[in-house]
Amino acid sequence: MEVFVARQPIFDSNKAVVGYELLFRDGVQNCFSEKGADDSVVYSAISSSYMSTGFDALTHGKKAFVNFTESNIQAGLAKLMPEHVLTVEILETVDPTPDMVNACAELKRSGYQIVLDDFAFQARYQPFLELADIIKIDFSAVGAEQRRRLLRKATPSRVQLLAERVESEEAFVQGVKLGYTYFQGRFFSKPVTITYKEIPPSRIMQLQLVQEVNKDDFDVGRLEEVIKRDVSLSYKLFKYVNSAWFGFRHKIESIRQAITLLGQGEIRRWVALGTIKELSQEKPAELLTTAIIRGRLCEQIAQAVGMTKQAPSAFVVGMFSLLDALLDRSMEEILGELNLAPDVTQALMGKPTMMGAILRLAQTYEKADWELLSHLAGVLGIDEEKLPGLYHDAILWADRMSEMK
Repeated sequence: MEVFVARQPIFDSNKAVVGYELLFRDGVQNCFSEKGADDSVVYSAISSSYMSTGFDALTHGKKAFVNFTESNIQAGLAKLMPEHVLTVEILETVDPTPDMVNACAELKRSGYQIVLDDFAFQARYQPFLELADIIKIDFSAVGAEQRRRLLRKATPSRVQLLAERVESEEAFVQGVKLGYTYFQGRFFSKPVTITYKEIPPSRIMQLQLVQEVNKDDFDVGRLEEVIKRDVSLSYKLFKYVNSAWFGFRHKIESIRQAITLLGQGEIRRWVALGTIKELSQEKPAELLTTAIIRGRLCEQIAQAVGMTKQAPSAFVVGMFSLLDALLDRSMEEILGELNLAPDVTQALMGKPTMMGAILRLAQTYEKADWELLSHLAGVLGIDEEKLPGLYHDAILWADRMSEMK
């Protein structure tokens, strides 16, 4: 039985990733996400071969934040993972009984960080507060004044606050000003504004290249001329085509030869990667990582459902689904300036197409919305038990691609 694992980044005030919350599902029924799960699910999730072989890829050496219920903690499941790796999140449903306080104190003595999830500032929870390193505050559930009051209550205890469900740049900026230390939510992957914003001249060439490789009448000579105009672009193409990734016997030294050998599908993927890297330079690094993972996952889902010829387009759809966040403009405006293939454009505009369903499935896995995931997998006709492996591969692939400058 495959263990489903999704990760959600946790940032500091500089938008650097300090850890990932891991959300689990074991098989097609049992979930271990925000509300916890029974012992068997947790044990299967954190002790499975998937976690043993893929844990480094999931966290990149950063802390893993994992939710634990009362029974999970009393069963000693937290100690299945070493203290330098795991941060223990205690759910708000856990009662501060003497046994629970002692169990958490033992974890604290063993070096584990303790996080209180949706903590209630009531007198009876004081024993937990004295053990906590971090308290999570749900920004979607409390207003600005409550956020200030909660900070004042936590500060005397030398406890750091983590703002979760931060869905906008405005909420993030407010949290930073208030003194919150950590942040979790989709704010980093959304545009700061959807009003018109001029695209810098240095990026126009990249977008012209996107248009060229997505034309139905793909012309090698015309594409060669576009690439030749930019020395940096030519260098990157040669580095890509001559990498160990392709393993060509002889070194490729001609732009035309490189384009011909790679073919339109692979060139389209290379351009999408280069475009996202160029546009993400002033954005949080995690945004680039998310775009690459999503692109690769969409590509693999397309292949798994028999849309092999459309897989390169699915890759573009996944990566370009974050163009609005990268350019701080609406998707409609951006697509109005790009001559992308109709199936790509329709998917990015949220139209109910097969390509759109592939994108939605990838996004749903990222969010760990397991119920909707099952529904979308059924719509696409993909065995959902394949998805954890595809997601894991996408993370590994994104790591390799991010290293190729």
